[in-house]
Amino acid sequence: IDKVFSQADIFDMPSRQEPFGVVMIEALASGLPVIASKTNGPLDLLEEGKTGWFMPEVSAEAIYSKIIEIYNEWLQDRQSFKHMPLLCREKAREFTIENVISRMRQEFFSQ
Repeated sequence: IDKVFSQADIFDMPSRQEPFGVVMIEALASGLPVIASKTNGPLDLLEEGKTGWFMPEVSAEAIYSKIIEIYNEWLQDRQSFKHMPLLCREKAREFTIENVISRMRQEFFSQ
């Protein structure tokens, strides 16, 4: 999967329902910003314009429009996209096994 992700610039996840999205964490860990629908998992993980983008609906037209919109933004201001891979990796680190276990311990045993 690393080889595939290394050949991409963005990751599109057009799920209509996504409670979490391990594949999204994998993409972010690879430094790929994610295009996703506004479902629970992506809403918790993505920050618009920093670690990804939301599309208004799941359809071929919406995906195409979002990609064209992002590409046009990139053409206008490539500099604003430079830090996205780092921000994506930082976000993914929040979900390492060690970090999740640590948060669970704090949540369940700190009372």
